[in-house]
Amino acid sequence: MAIHPRYDAAHVFRLALADALTQAGPDARTLCTGWTTADLAAHLYVRENDPLSLPGIAGLPGPAGPAAQRLTTRSMERALTRHGYQGVVDLFRAGPRPWSVWRAPQLDRIGNALEYFVHLHDVTDAVPHGGNDPVGSDRGLSQRLRDELWHRMPPLATMLLRGSPAGVQLERLDAPHPSRIIARRGLPIVTARGSAPQLALWMFGRHARVELVGDVEPLAAVSTLVASGV
Repeated sequence: MAIHPRYDAAHVFRLALADALTQAGPDARTLCTGWTTADLAAHLYVRENDPLSLPGIAGLPGPAGPAAQRLTTRSMERALTRHGYQGVVDLFRAGPRPWSVWRAPQLDRIGNALEYFVHLHDVTDAVPHGGNDPVGSDRGLSQRLRDELWHRMPPLATMLLRGSPAGVQLERLDAPHPSRIIARRGLPIVTARGSAPQLALWMFGRHARVELVGDVEPLAAVSTLVASGV
């Protein structure tokens, strides 16, 4: 039976993220506040292989939240103790276990392309870069990967920016024809302009090369919301 390699964004960024974690080692800092690369690797592993960890990752509201977070933390610690750092990275690279809902390729593509792209930069951008570029370059990304990131962004943009006091739209500048995502309807409107990869980093609260256009007060409010991060 012929084996067809996967070239979708989720798979490409999974492999790149596993490579970055291997190269960085277990004790490197990341852009996930308070997390080392070991913490991030354990998070990635339990997220798709331990259903009981999902409430803690999602952040349950109310009194159940702290208990769910403790359960997730213990699951991450067990994974590192059992498999070791590189073992956890290798298991993540290999993909979800057969019983995981993330095993379905379509769900993997929908749910993981942006997740893995942003976490890849959480590892690579935590290392100081030479020159004047404040964030890792996305110039090496193919147009196909850029397009897929953009196509995966609307539902997440709506979710991440739902608390904005102003309307927010994303305007993509790295495509042959202008395209926009209405993340939140309303007036006044704040527009974020940039490449698809940089807009993805921005809406997840990471430092990005994005131009913001709008009145001073709504722009400041949107910037504060985005800076709270995910």
